[in-house]
Amino acid sequence: MRLLSKISTSALLAIIFIFVSGCEASDKERNLQVADTKRKAVDNNTGNKPKASSGPLVWPPPSVNPVEPAANPMADNYLVVFDGSGSMLDRQCSGALSKDAVAKEAVKKFAEKLSETDNLGLLAFDHQGGLSLRAPLRAGARDPFFLAVDNVRAGGRTPLVKSLVNGYKVLLAQAQAQGGYGSYNLIVITDGASSDGDPSRPARKIVNRSAIRIHVIGFCVDSSHSLNVPGYTTFTTASNPEALYQGLADVLAESEEFDPTEFVKQ
Repeated sequence: MRLLSKISTSALLAIIFIFVSGCEASDKERNLQVADTKRKAVDNNTGNKPKASSGPLVWPPPSVNPVEPAANPMADNYLVVFDGSGSMLDRQCSGALSKDAVAKEAVKKFAEKLSETDNLGLLAFDHQGGLSLRAPLRAGARDPFFLAVDNVRAGGRTPLVKSLVNGYKVLLAQAQAQGGYGSYNLIVITDGASSDGDPSRPARKIVNRSAIRIHVIGFCVDSSHSLNVPGYTTFTTASNPEALYQGLADVLAESEEFDPTEFVKQ
């Protein structure tokens, strides 16, 4: 009887141990599931979605401030980033004129090919004004845009990282006004390396988190440029004025082929 009693007690203790261990394992499993759910919620809220996300991205993200609706919510948008750095005064690859002069004429010819319903703007950096929005996105007459282009005075450095970040902000605000409809193109014309860090990083973030397309025309630079990011940017090398003109003309064809249906409108 004592032996049976000892066996029964041992068995009972074993059963209790297994039961408690099972409960602890279940609790740990539930805690891990809750933690994973919270992590996914945080990722979704902050936009840090993995590339393999099953659902489409929301474009544009909601604005924290009231937004006045755009007059034409279906407008196509083209924001030109013009490199007015000191090296643009050189004549390499540009013939008798400076790269600055050739690029200005190419940008104005590009503007003339756009529809009057398209929004066009200019973001530039030069020695007199640093990096700033010289002409806001707008449709209609192009005279203010042409004047802003002519007023760029080459000199200084090449802040491509800040240019991409600011360009994203301008196009994001326009997207919020248009409810995400239309197209959004950031066109970068540059002749040199970035002076404020690696621009490929913000380029990847912009493309991953928005419906913005980044077109880069490297004037007298080769394909090793940091903004040549396959799968994220469309990069064109222009070794002469004709190639620069053609690179800008190709932007129109590329923007017409873009299918934004992978994004959910706000």
